[in-house]
Amino acid sequence: MQDNDIDILIAKVDTLLEKFSYFPKFISLSTLSEDMGISNQTLRNYLLANFEVETDFYKKGGRIFLNSGIVPMIKEHYEKKK
Repeated sequence: MQDNDIDILIAKVDTLLEKFSYFPKFISLSTLSEDMGISNQTLRNYLLANFEVETDFYKKGGRIFLNSGIVPMIKEHYEKKK
């Protein structure tokens, strides 16, 4: 690979990183439950049984916030149940 190819590749990666930086890193449990049509309690129970506090989600002021990286796994789980 030539230096010019590497520079082009780096520029493309930088562009992608900039685009994805606008996605939230955390989403509230209530927002996700509304989006999916699942009760907060059902989603909370699934989180507690399958994910780690402070790694995958955290609690703040009585609210639960999920790492956006686990959202696709949760949606996939509930899509299988339909």
